[in-house]
Amino acid sequence: MDGHIVKTNPFARRGTFKEEPKGQYIPEKEFWMIYKFLPDYLQPVILVAYLTGMRRGEIIELGWDRVDLVEGYIDLTPDDTKTEEPRRIYFNSIKILKNIFVEAAKKRKPGQNFVFTKPDGNPVPKWYIQRLLKKACQSAGVDPYRLHDLRHTFNTNMTKAGVDQVTTMKLTGHKTYAMFLRYSHLDKEQGENAMDKLNGFLSLEN
Repeated sequence: MDGHIVKTNPFARRGTFKEEPKGQYIPEKEFWMIYKFLPDYLQPVILVAYLTGMRRGEIIELGWDRVDLVEGYIDLTPDDTKTEEPRRIYFNSIKILKNIFVEAAKKRKPGQNFVFTKPDGNPVPKWYIQRLLKKACQSAGVDPYRLHDLRHTFNTNMTKAGVDQVTTMKLTGHKTYAMFLRYSHLDKEQGENAMDKLNGFLSLEN
């Protein structure tokens, strides 16, 4: 401090986050082409990313204590998210998405907390997902998309489906309008209506 002028900002690091990389949009037809070339155990992971906009770490580290099969939602706590903000994601409106969790629950082994695992029961390594996704893109003959592109695609699809930006931001946990997100709440009706619009926009089998 010099002459009562503060030269450094004591709050400079508070609430700062790295910007997410810009993503490419994956057309629905190309997504399903890629999906067919993924290993069976990785297909649910990629489909959840495509239909929820969840981040890679949020998906592969997802535990059963965060999933409510009866009410149909995923509850992420501040410890689970990059932005340290809780988030609720609804999946009952999209049958194919709900079935992922129903089927995973049937295959769950005693003592297994992670929802998505490799055949040996171990969690899927983060780096491994991108490697296999790239390989699937090559096999499908499409652009080499990244895992983050699925999150970007979800945001774009929600906009095309007519879901307002604020609702989409709450579902994906984007930090823009941070104070609004912190003091506003996405209720069950809003969340399910948003996912229902996405379901109607995409060519999903029901």
